Amino acid sequence: MIRGAVRTTEEERKNARQFLRHRRLDAGITQLDLARALGLGYSQMVSQIEAGKARVPPARYVEYATALKMDPKDFVRELLRYYDHDAWRILFDPSAG
Repeated sequence: MIRGAVRTTEEERKNARQFLRHRRLDAGITQLDLARALGLGYSQMVSQIEAGKARVPPARYVEYATALKMDPKDFVRELLRYYDHDAWRILFDPSAG
């Protein structure tokens, strides 16, 4: 990707779902395990998030991070990279003005 180019929504969703799926697999848990850790009785919401059809609700960031064995700040930083890349760049990219 060309530096400074605007990402497409489709590309952002693809990257977000890859990040979330890989983190879940790295944590050694299934979608159902994650759903149960989040207090859900079914894995449909997790499946929709990993398919890019839904986003992790901000109210669930800490629970999601904990279930994925991540520091919540690191988890949100990564999500922000995909969900709102411009904000991530302003906050975390040292090359951003």
